Amino acid sequence: MQKDYEKAYAELIIKKGVSLKKGQEVFLVSSVETFEFARKITECAYENGAKKVTVLYTDEKLNRQRFLHESKDSISHIENWEIAQRDYIPDNKCAYICILSESPDAYANCDADKVVELSRARHKAFVKFYDMSKGDVFKWCLVGYPSKAWADKVFPSDPSAYEKLKSCIFSAMRLDSPDPVKAWEEHSKRLKKSYTYLNKMQFDEFVYTNSLGTALKVGMPKNYLFAGGGDETVDGDPFIANMPTEEVFSAPHKRKVNGIVYASMPLIHNGQSVEDFYFEFADGKVVSYGAKKGKEVLDGILTTDEGACYLGEIALVAFDTPIRSMNTLFYNTLYDENASCHFALGSAYTSSVEGAEKMSREEQEKVGLNYSLEHVDFMIGTRDLKIVGIKNGVEYPIFEQGNWAINFEEQ
Repeated sequence: MQKDYEKAYAELIIKKGVSLKKGQEVFLVSSVETFEFARKITECAYENGAKKVTVLYTDEKLNRQRFLHESKDSISHIENWEIAQRDYIPDNKCAYICILSESPDAYANCDADKVVELSRARHKAFVKFYDMSKGDVFKWCLVGYPSKAWADKVFPSDPSAYEKLKSCIFSAMRLDSPDPVKAWEEHSKRLKKSYTYLNKMQFDEFVYTNSLGTALKVGMPKNYLFAGGGDETVDGDPFIANMPTEEVFSAPHKRKVNGIVYASMPLIHNGQSVEDFYFEFADGKVVSYGAKKGKEVLDGILTTDEGACYLGEIALVAFDTPIRSMNTLFYNTLYDENASCHFALGSAYTSSVEGAEKMSREEQEKVGLNYSLEHVDFMIGTRDLKIVGIKNGVEYPIFEQGNWAINFEEQ
């Protein structure tokens, strides 16, 4: 009997991604192009006791028409009912699921300023939703599913591009395992060993170098916490925010990042592409940057607010991951970030410092956590990336040749 991969995928999202409780509400965001998979997730949610499933459909082609024809004022206006809709999710602690299927070129040749205006307006209007998600108030899960435009970008001139991308996504989700749920539990245990070591060591800083020219020192806040493979809400409910995930992550100290870092992959942000770019930091802040393509996208990100010029996330990902082994550039951060060490400009997760979720924003800032309306991941991992951890002046190898230099079984 042939395996129903879509059903297995939906069950994995419901049972592990948001660990749905009986009687809980589900809020699902889907492109119109992935409506069939949205229906599959909805069916699975009800089968597992969902009280109610609300589906919000989006359409890139309609959004493109907005960017082409509406004014900036019109673009940046967010209706009160839209805000109320988003606030409903944290207020009722819904299980939030978002299917990512964006075309990397969705808004090519559109007015970049309008794209930026909409992004800023949404972040400001939905600030409660974003803050509560970063504070682990409710369970949320981002997953991928192919659209034709996305598949054609990843596998150009390939008549089987759609099925090929779908196969890659299923493989990245470990759906070819006899028991995907169990496979994910074992994967989470492996990630736990790596972040447990990092948390025990409490390094003062990490030093990054590679042949692209990266030479970066990343200071860490006291009592930092790395995590990975799954999270818990403030109520203790488990969830996996990103599926797939191969990372362990924390937050650097906002004002202790110095040096230069070069991106190793393109950045796709709001339907626009940035390629061959770099950032230079001094006392945590971006002081110069450049890109061969898409610098205007970086301009928009970095001018969102003061915090957008600082780092909010440090993530360690082995070069030889299942996703990297596919030797495929996905043009999608959810997948590309799990094939590469990366950082994020903008807001930090409050769970990255012990006890920070109980602090005021001013207290979080004082211990080194950054706050911004933005949170934009960019990839920096390479085959020759070297990372050294520094503790009390002593160097410890963390990454050699792009992979972990530590045998966690011996720790």
